[in-house]
Amino acid sequence: MEDKVQRFLKIQERLSKASESKIRVEERLKHEREKLEALVSEIKDKGYDPTKLSEIKQAKEQELLIALEEIEKETEEVTRKLSEIENLS
Repeated sequence: MEDKVQRFLKIQERLSKASESKIRVEERLKHEREKLEALVSEIKDKGYDPTKLSEIKQAKEQELLIALEEIEKETEEVTRKLSEIENLS
């Protein structure tokens, strides 16, 4: 009988530890959920649709690539003109 009591006490202790762990995990989940909601709210406040962030990112990357290509063309043009000026000297 004493063996069964010891087993019961061990099971009760494990249950208590599991319950405490569950509470900590739930608190962490709540905290992470609040952070995520704040981030989504911030994104919405800036005028973006959180469900379309990937599309927005791709569009912005494309805009940057186009701008870089234009800068590269202008740089090549300036370099060419400088070379012409140096050759005149």
